[in-house]
Amino acid sequence: MLKTLRKSLFVAALGGVAITGCAALPSDSSSSETVIAQRITITGHATYRERIALAPGYVFNVTLSDVSISDHAAPVLAKTTRTLGTEQVPLSFKMDVDTSETSSNGKYAIRATLTDPLGNLEWTTDTTNTLTLDAGGQDVGTLLMAKAAPDGPNDAELAARLRANQWRVESINGGGVVDNAKVTIVFQTDGRLGGSSGCNSYNGAYSIENERLHIRGVATSLRACAPALMDMERKFLIALDGAATLNFDQDGRLTLQSSDGQSVTVISAN
Repeated sequence: MLKTLRKSLFVAALGGVAITGCAALPSDSSSSETVIAQRITITGHATYRERIALAPGYVFNVTLSDVSISDHAAPVLAKTTRTLGTEQVPLSFKMDVDTSETSSNGKYAIRATLTDPLGNLEWTTDTTNTLTLDAGGQDVGTLLMAKAAPDGPNDAELAARLRANQWRVESINGGGVVDNAKVTIVFQTDGRLGGSSGCNSYNGAYSIENERLHIRGVATSLRACAPALMDMERKFLIALDGAATLNFDQDGRLTLQSSDGQSVTVISAN
């Protein structure tokens, strides 16, 4: 009888352990719900004011970045991209954001862009559109895009354009050159330049940095010529030595201009 009673108590105790173990299961379900709650959805539209139709093949991008720390590259938290067919602005977007590494005190910005089928940026939001990340998600309304400024040539492209021609001087500080005077500039591939300054020959060195021209060490031969020719030569060498900016026009002319406004305009002599 005593043994039977002990056995019954032991079985009941085991049953209690099993029940207690089962009671712990809901905590796993609670953890799963927390993970789901860490994702929010951001929706909105993007458009531009101009009445310009988009050709098929444009790529629409929307990114959300963390801009909390200034002077640092902003990490992208979420991104949505799609290639357009016949769709036109306003373009809708929907983006899921993982907020597990965000802060209620953080600063976040959303940006929309359109690139053409070759990958060139055509349209972009040009103002900072900031938002807070609310737990329930949000609609940011309509983002306004502007026409992107075309990328200018880089240093290598500018150097290649300079070296592609022998240049004949057409004007100095807005005035013409002396009749029958030969004033030329040749930019060589080794970083040297030279040519005729009208009376003498000259040479020097050049470089292009951040799309600005730097000319240094210009020296000439010592031949004497007529006063008018010597005066033109002097003006040319001063303007050339101070040249800093490069401006190509639609007719192929190139103007070298210094910071104090002196200029030399050349045209291809090829």
